[in-house]
Amino acid sequence: MLYYNGSFTLLPGNQLPLEGPLGVPNFINFWACGSTLYFLDNKSITIFNKYEDENKVLYFSELDFFGKSGIVAVSRGDGFNFNYPSFDCDSGNIFLAAKNVHSGLSGILQFNFRSNDFRLMEFQLDNEEIKKNTVSLPMGLGVINFPDVFLSRDNLVVSYAFKGNFHVYNRKYNSWRNYDHYAEQYPLAKNLPQEILPSYSNHQGMAILKDWQDDVSYGSFGQLGERYFFRVVKGRKHNEGVNLFLELFDITFRKVDEVNLTNLQPQLGTRWLVLENELFIFSKNQPKEDELAYYKVAIQKKNVND
Repeated sequence: MLYYNGSFTLLPGNQLPLEGPLGVPNFINFWACGSTLYFLDNKSITIFNKYEDENKVLYFSELDFFGKSGIVAVSRGDGFNFNYPSFDCDSGNIFLAAKNVHSGLSGILQFNFRSNDFRLMEFQLDNEEIKKNTVSLPMGLGVINFPDVFLSRDNLVVSYAFKGNFHVYNRKYNSWRNYDHYAEQYPLAKNLPQEILPSYSNHQGMAILKDWQDDVSYGSFGQLGERYFFRVVKGRKHNEGVNLFLELFDITFRKVDEVNLTNLQPQLGTRWLVLENELFIFSKNQPKEDELAYYKVAIQKKNVND
């Protein structure tokens, strides 16, 4: 993709085989590093290099990080942006939130694609809190609630859709720090979901899930140049609809502002894209199939007297 003079242009690239030893299955995200592409799906990471005879596939089912064997589910994104800003070509690392479906335990996985090694990071997530904020529907259905993982140089940020405070791991000093969150225009956390009893129907369960999803939700982190971090927050749904907010943090993760985006432009959606240190937020209405409607958000430094 090329961005120039206020417009996007899609450029042709290398074609990927659909079948054969270099065929790539359906994927939910991918990264490029040199001549190698890394494809993530629900079950595996596929490593594609057109100069190799066949692809390498690493299956999550072969991992056992949580003390019990079983299916390991990997985050597909935070539900807002479906992005994975945790890929580092220089160090050869990808960081992913994962969960053992049988035991219910979650953790942060580090995959080094130079050595093809996975490891579970020492940082312990609050699995009890995650469990309380996970909606399990009747008939064995459920919504897996993952942490969100964002990488910025030496800092790995772990945040959640259901609450505002977050953790930052500094890889250089091997240290974790918790950041308490404040908010003036929306709640600090979702209300815990109502318990769904085994006797409830799927219809009743879906109604409870909808109430929980209509509560405040925090999106994934992004970065604008060397000055700011940000994330989009979806406020609680009300009769007039939903307000979207932009949280702005300085480079030390100190919150410096929160802006009601909906008041500025009611058509803004929750998905965004950063290009050349500028923030583009997609419109929630996309009227043309072959065109993308978006808005550019300008970040201006406040005056001391503002």
